[in-house]
Amino acid sequence: MRVEYNDALAAEMDKQRELDCENGLSEKSQSPPPAYDTATAKGACTNSGQSSTTTEDDLLRDGPHGERWGARKRGLHACMHLMFAVILLFLSAGFIVRATHGKYEAVEEYPTPGDRRTIVHTTSNSITGNYPLLDLLDLETTSGSIYVTVSAEEPDEDGPAQAAEFVAKSTSGDIRANLASLTGIPSRKYITHVSSQSGTVSGTYFLSSMTSFTTTSGSINIMLLPATYGSDSPSVATSSTSESQDIVVLGGQDPTVLRTLSLSSQSISGTITVRCPRDFEGTIFARTTSGHISVSGQGVNIVRDVHSPGSKYVEATKGSGAGRIDVGTTSGDVHVFIG
Repeated sequence: MRVEYNDALAAEMDKQRELDCENGLSEKSQSPPPAYDTATAKGACTNSGQSSTTTEDDLLRDGPHGERWGARKRGLHACMHLMFAVILLFLSAGFIVRATHGKYEAVEEYPTPGDRRTIVHTTSNSITGNYPLLDLLDLETTSGSIYVTVSAEEPDEDGPAQAAEFVAKSTSGDIRANLASLTGIPSRKYITHVSSQSGTVSGTYFLSSMTSFTTTSGSINIMLLPATYGSDSPSVATSSTSESQDIVVLGGQDPTVLRTLSLSSQSISGTITVRCPRDFEGTIFARTTSGHISVSGQGVNIVRDVHSPGSKYVEATKGSGAGRIDVGTTSGDVHVFIG
């Protein structure tokens, strides 16, 4: 059967299409006429009398209706390409991964002025680079490590009461974060939470009213810079299971804040070492089950020193401040030095 096209048929189809559009029907929602079915359309060669199959290209070349069908086909292809691009954009929206010297690192663009939060979450990639701490810097990876330098930035119009929060988490990777500068720190409230299950936690961090470091089987080796706001007192809690902890408290811009320092370090079988500046004033508690205890420093007075089977306990004081250092482990050693 030969596919026929004529002006009368074209006019009739155009009229029907205009009526459909007036009735709210989309032209794209209509299916092409059966005569345009390239899988079934057959035709005969009029010049030679030999039969042949009418191809898709024949339909596209055969009159204005073929051009309309070709336009629809091209539109369908464009829609498919657009859907594919949207899917790729959705999959890559969480983070961007790039190769750097054979390693992969998660990369997050700096926040826009309207968004003062930087969030980088990834699964197996490491997170490295320099990041600003505006209102929130949230870094998280499952099996990768975190090696970053953090720059404290000025608060926005909400003022210094708006906290600058730094969060770093890893399941099996190491975490090392260092402050870009130890001087000229913006006066504002800071919050720091760092945790890793089996990785090592190290670096330099702010010591503010809410500071915590946690690891299960990894070690903790950190330096803390006091940075409090208003009447807030510096407070830090560290926790580990089987590895050592080495905690150094630095002298801050206001040394008097160490008179209200609250420091708690706990472990099961790891050794804990704490060093504080001489500006600290308060009470020191150190205990272990089977390890060794040493508490020393200029102006430190030993109040109690108990060594009994299965329990060792030392209580000491320095000055008249309200600070408190509480260090405890089960089978590891405890060392506290002030000065």
